[in-house]
Amino acid sequence: MVVWTGYGFIAFILGTGLPLLFLGVCNGLGIYDGFYLPLGSGLILAGACCWGLGRSLNARELPKRFGPDVPDPVVREEPRQIHTLYFIRIEYCGIIFAVFGLYLLITLIRQGDIR
Repeated sequence: MVVWTGYGFIAFILGTGLPLLFLGVCNGLGIYDGFYLPLGSGLILAGACCWGLGRSLNARELPKRFGPDVPDPVVREEPRQIHTLYFIRIEYCGIIFAVFGLYLLITLIRQGDIR
């Protein structure tokens, strides 16, 4: 079973690593003892990183040379690799991470546990 294509595994690393890193740093240093704030902010940051990475990796390449003395290039559609995680493009994984992070932060605000 194929889980990712191309550099899709980076979305998994960012989506699990950054929230756990934020949680470990906040709880380890005694900055914040809760659960939702570090995970929510880590997921939002992971979402932004995945969005930017996915947009740059999955962008279409434009011809490099332009000018009057350059002949018109023959445009061929070459198969390009799409970077996905569970058949979802990396930039859309970023949106999912950010929405879930916002959900965690909104849940924290509604509970009134922000100190």
